[in-house]
Amino acid sequence: MALPLLLISSIKVISLLSIFKFIASINKQKRAQLNLIDGILFILFFGVYLINFSGLEITNFNFNVFASDTFMSLIKTYFYNYKDVVFVFTLISIYYSSKIVIDIYKLYKNEKIEESTKINILKFSYLYITLFLSSTFISSLFIILNLLNIPSSFILLFNKLLIISSLLVLIAIPFLLKNISSIKPFSSKKFMSEFKQIDSFLIDEKPYLKPTYTLSNLSADLNLGSHSIRQAVKINRNMTVPKYLNSHRINYACSQIESGFLDKFSVSALVNECGFGSQQSFNRSFKQFCNKTPNEYLTSLKRP
Repeated sequence: MALPLLLISSIKVISLLSIFKFIASINKQKRAQLNLIDGILFILFFGVYLINFSGLEITNFNFNVFASDTFMSLIKTYFYNYKDVVFVFTLISIYYSSKIVIDIYKLYKNEKIEESTKINILKFSYLYITLFLSSTFISSLFIILNLLNIPSSFILLFNKLLIISSLLVLIAIPFLLKNISSIKPFSSKKFMSEFKQIDSFLIDEKPYLKPTYTLSNLSADLNLGSHSIRQAVKINRNMTVPKYLNSHRINYACSQIESGFLDKFSVSALVNECGFGSQQSFNRSFKQFCNKTPNEYLTSLKRP
């Protein structure tokens, strides 16, 4: 019985860990590595398993079994002398389940994540992960109550329904797994490389000085897909492409003001020089990025 217990428990923990790291990778836009806590938990789990396997027990918990409760009788037989493993496994399951819930919430609030990715993750969460985690929490509660000799057989039926429902969801809604498998959670290195290419091109060539220059022009100039450009800019600057182009225009406007442009020409001339289509758009963007109007910026430069 020892090997199946270790195998089943390990599969469940690895499943929870995989879901957690997958969602964490999307949040961070890079591969979520195993950390010190993960290592400690796995060492604890296998350490307790080896202690129980050697015939020693750390705790003195006993499963509370009723005469009509065949399922609990089976558990008592199956986990005989491995109650410490069950207890540690339960704590680890609760820990990773909690981390998954927290990271799903962080993903929902993360403005750097593309909306389509959020929608796919949230659909998967609502329709599958919620059932999966609920089953984990209830299983953990069920085991803890029985380890403490508190009757809890009534939980079994509800937990069985949750397990069956989670499996039926994957069978009945196959697009969930397809959408999830299509997500690339740690492609930030690719986007970092593309962003450097985009940023260098804009700094060197200054195509944004044309008021009509847009995402489609940038895509054609660099031979990059529009989606890739949007993702690269969003991940690295947390901006839309039009806002990002305007940020370059404002940087150019500031450099022109610093070189004395407004001493010779008007603000209207500066608007045309920087590639803005209107004075209103220029003023709004300048205030947004510099927290000053152009004249206030000029005045601040002349202060001793």
